[in-house]
Amino acid sequence: MNKTAFFTIKRVLISAILLSLGLIFLAVSFTSSGISFLFQLLFCFCLLLFVFYWSVLLSKGEGRLKIPAKVVTWCIACIVLLLLILFIIVEYNVLLHHNGDAEIPDSAQYVIVLGCKVNGETPSMMLRYRLDAALQWLNDHPDSLAILCGGQGAGEDVTEAEAMRRWLTERGIEDNRLIKEDHSTNTRENIRNASRLIDATASDEKEVVVITTGFHLFRSKKICDSEGLVSYGVAAKMPEIPFFHLNYYCREFASIIKMYLQEIFA
Repeated sequence: MNKTAFFTIKRVLISAILLSLGLIFLAVSFTSSGISFLFQLLFCFCLLLFVFYWSVLLSKGEGRLKIPAKVVTWCIACIVLLLLILFIIVEYNVLLHHNGDAEIPDSAQYVIVLGCKVNGETPSMMLRYRLDAALQWLNDHPDSLAILCGGQGAGEDVTEAEAMRRWLTERGIEDNRLIKEDHSTNTRENIRNASRLIDATASDEKEVVVITTGFHLFRSKKICDSEGLVSYGVAAKMPEIPFFHLNYYCREFASIIKMYLQEIFA
């Protein structure tokens, strides 16, 4: 086998491996709902590596594609470097807030419990951990009211707010202490609609306690700021599932970047 044939086979094999891995990650992402974002990210990474690999090869050759390939190579390198810097900055802030606030004043009468997946009519594991934190807070602060946030999504037979209301009332929380916000489909809508419900019942400064999973607190509190709420965070426990933390912290990075882009271009 001559040298040219060897390098051709090598290139084909590397390309086939990258594309095959990418397709496997993409296929698995449709069956692993708990960590689907992580597999989608790995698919994008394999695709990016494939493009970068061939742009480097073409930039070293001759012909009309040499200059465009160099441009693509440098663009990919700059984008990856920028994303890495942004990832470090964003995740630093996420980790800074993921334990919640150490001191929360008693004047914070309202609790906003942010919803997540409901399996039929049963709260998912992550939602149950949020409800555990909400139950403890409501028992420790008998004068507080809870706004339960979350509409109805795919695979959910009731709204997230209704599933939370049932769970809390079954454990002794009075129904008149629970306010349902059951029309929202994302975190911003959760908090915006909750703020309007507080407006209808409160006349003084709107201080709220946000109960959600730790990785979600930084973004939730930033949205509270933009909605005119003085917020304090209480972090719920996170399920101990392999790769679960990595999946959700990576997904939160994407959500935070999206949040800032929406604010810039709104």
